[in-house]
Amino acid sequence: MLEVIGQLFRTDLAIYGNIGLHLVAVLPSSRCPVVQDIDQSLGPGVDTEFCIYREECVEPASSYVVKNLESDSRTVISSNTLSDIEVHEFKRVAEALGRDGFWYHFEGRVPDVTLPCMRYLREAWPGAKISVEIENFPSEGLQELVPEVDAAFYSKTWALPSSVGAGDAFITGMLYSYIAHPKHWSLQKRLQFSNRLAGYKVVQEGFSGLGHLIRRAY
Repeated sequence: MLEVIGQLFRTDLAIYGNIGLHLVAVLPSSRCPVVQDIDQSLGPGVDTEFCIYREECVEPASSYVVKNLESDSRTVISSNTLSDIEVHEFKRVAEALGRDGFWYHFEGRVPDVTLPCMRYLREAWPGAKISVEIENFPSEGLQELVPEVDAAFYSKTWALPSSVGAGDAFITGMLYSYIAHPKHWSLQKRLQFSNRLAGYKVVQEGFSGLGHLIRRAY
């Protein structure tokens, strides 16, 4: 998602300047070559300074997608030996960022951690915007996240299946529309923009060049 939204804002650099994109994620040891690969893959517009490093680990979280050509179904095999971010770690990052105008996007996978992080933001930075992606709904604790956010994105049981990455592209388009055009775009235009961005993702491998493609249409 950050890779694509970085492309979108780079095309608007003259209008918005450096928007400031920050990845806050748990990564393995900062000495691992794979961490450098992750940093380079995100591009120059994404800052990884605020990532949390588990120095005792050497493997990042990873997922493999197996597609059945006969049934057109997909199986996602995930592996993650990294412990999740803790509330005090997130608070430390938010205090370091220290701005009301930030937009925080969460993956709603660990509500016991995510909910107190959201509530901290609401108290400490009431001007911050918050969004969340909820993949497995209903699930215990996830419902409690929704009242705390400005935008919630549901997938899997709430949405039609799509090709790998299309859902991320759609959410990226919506986030971009709210940040870059908070007042001037209608909901219909936001949805049109995000659907088109997801459509471009469906017909290609990877996310490279999506920002350029969507800019040709808008």
